[in-house]
Amino acid sequence: MESYKNQISELEGKVAGRTQELETVKFELEQTRTKLRITSEERAKDSEMLELYQERMRELELSSHRAPRTSQVDDAREGAARNVDEFTEEELVGEESFALNEELDDAITGTTMTDLKLQIRKLQREFQSTKQNEADASRILVLENLLDDANRMKSRYEADYLAAHREKLMLQRDLEEIRSGKALGDGYVRAL
Repeated sequence: MESYKNQISELEGKVAGRTQELETVKFELEQTRTKLRITSEERAKDSEMLELYQERMRELELSSHRAPRTSQVDDAREGAARNVDEFTEEELVGEESFALNEELDDAITGTTMTDLKLQIRKLQREFQSTKQNEADASRILVLENLLDDANRMKSRYEADYLAAHREKLMLQRDLEEIRSGKALGDGYVRAL
């Protein structure tokens, strides 16, 4: 019997150790899942930003390669006989600096297409977050109402229980008096 008791206690110790290890692993798994979710959200945001920056680079490349319309209009007004696609070196340098200055002005004021797209995506995320918060707020309100109803029912049932318990105690007291013969001698008997 002693050996069986020792084996049982050893096995119980092993089970307790394994249970503790299992709980530790479950906790670590939950922490890892949380980290994975956060990392995947950050990765999605980073990839979105990368796409926007790549698009911004394409915009800058396109704006630096195209000629501004004002010089073409000026050339047409001057009535020059040369081809519009043929520019002198000074005109090209002037156009590039004009395009870069215009692009820099847009970047400073924050009105570039990329910045606008960033703002749109930020507002979309805020909108989704707000919708989620409204849904949560609605759910919380419903749960609060259910809790209030449950508390009212609990109070009512407690009051009913206390009244029934008092009545039971009074009936028990009356029954004890009847059994002991005190109430019979007085000529007073309560209805049960």
